[in-house]
Amino acid sequence: MASLDDITLAEQIAEVKRELLMRRRVYIGMIYRRQITAEEAAERSERMAAVQRTLERLRDREIAALAAAKGMA
Repeated sequence: MASLDDITLAEQIAEVKRELLMRRRVYIGMIYRRQITAEEAAERSERMAAVQRTLERLRDREIAALAAAKGMA
């Protein structure tokens, strides 16, 4: 098992995407069973989507920094 420091941004982004897909499937049943409201499900999903966007921004900054460093070399 990899340590937390060894998990790449790409791996984290992929995991968040999988989590969002799973939540969409699970939340439908939870809403049907009245365990959560549709509004709560939407809020939870939006918070996880925000995590995805944050990780993608970090990845993009990392890529830009690497490209800039290569341009200076």
